[in-house]
Amino acid sequence: MKRDFELIKTILKEAESISADSPVSSFEYPGEYDQEVVDYHTELLITEGFLKGEALFCVSGYQYFMVYGLCWKGHEFIEEAFRDESIWEKGKAFAASQSPAISAAILLEWLKEQLF
Repeated sequence: MKRDFELIKTILKEAESISADSPVSSFEYPGEYDQEVVDYHTELLITEGFLKGEALFCVSGYQYFMVYGLCWKGHEFIEEAFRDESIWEKGKAFAASQSPAISAAILLEWLKEQLF
């Protein structure tokens, strides 16, 4: 599955508004994204340290999440990536021109270079 940077942006912005005492168990965007795609990106963002949370599995194999908000990297990414929409668009083009395995850290550093 390919990463969708617009979905990543959407999830991070929603996670920014989560209060620590009211975690969410899933992000849902019916009609825009299949739930499997959203869950995959949520798991990536937790694994890479952008979201504070955990991926959990039921006995039936169903996966769900407990997301408590953003981690430091998530806040930093939002501040750098989304402050200027034209920079964000250039960043997506940069990521698309690189190997499919471009890391979020590389993209974040590239965004910082564009802003400063």
